[in-house]
Order: sequence, then structure tokens, then C-alpha cells
Amino acid sequence: MKRIGTAGRKWLNGTHMFFASAWVGAAVCMTTLRLLSLKNSVLANGDILYAVNASIKLIDDAIIIPAALGTLLTGLLISLLTPWGFFRHRWVTVKWAVTLIAILFGTFFLGPWVNELTALADTFRAVAPAEPIFQLLLIRHTLWGGVQTITLIAVVFISALKP
Repeated sequence: MKRIGTAGRKWLNGTHMFFASAWVGAAVCMTTLRLLSLKNSVLANGDILYAVNASIKLIDDAIIIPAALGTLLTGLLISLLTPWGFFRHRWVTVKWAVTLIAILFGTFFLGPWVNELTALADTFRAVAPAEPIFQLLLIRHTLWGGVQTITLIAVVFISALKP
């Protein structure tokens, strides 16, 4: 496959960093909102509970999904069009594996949990926290969303340190 020049590589890397930054920043925002949603004052007020969950869903739909896909696409182009490749350096291979796992985990677990939490908060409002399924999804999303966020931050450091 044909390689791109220095200017093209810089633009591609900049675009990749933009998407990765948006993904990580949105994940930090979602995690922060999720942790704040655990406060009794939020859980006791159905309208606030729904608003927090709807905000998390909006961040997921409007920023996380496009940014994750943009990161994946630009990473693919960087691997194909520059000397970095997919397997030349172990840290690039690790980034690929973590990125793919993060996207799949978000698609099949975190995203559906957010959607369900939002729907339950909308339907049940102030009594949603008493619903066993809401409690289970809240624990899962809080725990695994935090793990996902920490993992994405770790990938940023892998990129910077290139161990």
C-alpha cells in the first residue's frame, strides 16, 4: 500500500489525536456524571435522576460513538499508510487490541446499559432506584464504565510513552 507524506501523516495524526481526546474526555465526563448520580439527592429526585441519565446517554450517542469510530478509522489509516504498521511495535499492537476491545465492550455492554438506565429512569423516575434491574445496571455501569475510562487513559499514556 502506498505511504503518505510527512504533511499527510501530521494531519492524520492530529485527526487521530482529536478523536482520541474526544473519546477520553467524554468518557471522563460520563464517569463523573455517573458517580454524581449515586448521591442520595439525585437518586431521590426522579426528574434529576432522569436528566443525569439522559445526559450520559447524549454524551454516549453524540460524542463517544463518533469519537471511538473516528479513533478506530484514523488508527487504521495510520497503520496502513505509515511505517508504524500493526505489529512493528508492541505498543501499537497493544493499542489496537485495547481499542477494539473497548469499542466492542462499549457497543455490547456499556451502551445498552446506558440506554436501559435512561429508559428506566424515564419510566419510574424517583422509584427507579428501588427497581432491582436499575440497581444492577447502575452498579455494572458505574464499575465497568470506570474501568473503561481508566483503560482509555492508559492507552493515552501508552501512546505518549511508547514503551
